Amino acid sequence: MIVKVCGITTVADAALAREAGADIIGLNLVAGPRQISLEAAKTIAASLDDPACAVALLRVNDDAAWVSATEALAGVGAGLVQLYGGVDELVMEKVRGLGLRSIWVYHVPADGDLDELPASLATLGPVPPDFLLLDVSDPARLGGTGKTLDWAALATSLGTCGAVLPPILLAGGLTQANVATAIAQVSPVGVDVSSGVEASPGKKSPSKIRAFIKAAR
Repeated sequence: MIVKVCGITTVADAALAREAGADIIGLNLVAGPRQISLEAAKTIAASLDDPACAVALLRVNDDAAWVSATEALAGVGAGLVQLYGGVDELVMEKVRGLGLRSIWVYHVPADGDLDELPASLATLGPVPPDFLLLDVSDPARLGGTGKTLDWAALATSLGTCGAVLPPILLAGGLTQANVATAIAQVSPVGVDVSSGVEASPGKKSPSKIRAFIKAAR
């Protein structure tokens, strides 16, 4: 079971998460209380025992900022990008050209309906992203909401959506208390946690991280 600890804001928390067994470290350059600067993200990624486990959360837009940020993080060894916004085939080609793996985020409605997912996935071109991250749809936030999905409804939708999907990472309100249930119902290849392992927004709790990873595995 892949475990991604997202919303890392310091070198110390990154090291803590890795020591506890996290496979992927999420660095948020998008928005919210866990947003960090590009320079901070580069510093954290470079400090890791394996910089390739760092994933940069980036919003794709019309300017070149996301491209320069992606190139800068690839330059320090980061291995993945998690993409929001106007992601299309050209974006995916650019990411692959930099030697990076991709996580494409799809925000699931409250009822777990995935009817629009196949068409959205098709816009990314013939080569799919490396991972599909399913998170809660919230007009005010891109993630880290602490809200859970309807896992039973989501599992049903996954079985009937009519598309071959990339490996799934599951997010949305996961904690040590519910992650095993979520995994049992949805059967993802990995889970993504942020607020569920925090002492306060942007500050991780060592005990919560360890307990979460133990419960997930």
